[in-house]
Amino acid sequence: VLAMQKSGLLEPPKTPIVYVAHTSLSVRKHVLEIVSDLRKSGIYTDYDIQGRSIRRQLEDAYAKNSLLIVLVVQGEIENGLVTLKDMKDRTETKLDVNHLQEAVCRAFDQGR
Repeated sequence: VLAMQKSGLLEPPKTPIVYVAHTSLSVRKHVLEIVSDLRKSGIYTDYDIQGRSIRRQLEDAYAKNSLLIVLVVQGEIENGLVTLKDMKDRTETKLDVNHLQEAVCRAFDQGR
């Protein structure tokens, strides 16, 4: 394994940059779409696959040193909105899900 790491064949583990959390399993479809879109853009993204509570998901995001958390809430996503939480300065912004990718890229361009 060490030889593979030194030769570049084995990448070091990636830290999730963006963690997508949800308040209800009823929004799972939206979560998967968001995760897929962010990953297709080359943004390392993680999410809960175990059906844990929002509290446990946030603890997981903190433990993985996620830089941004996308919070998908049933009442908001039905209106096309998500909350983007910046873990560096602890700010939260509600935004249109269609502009999420741009907002994530902009956050990283500002020094993340």
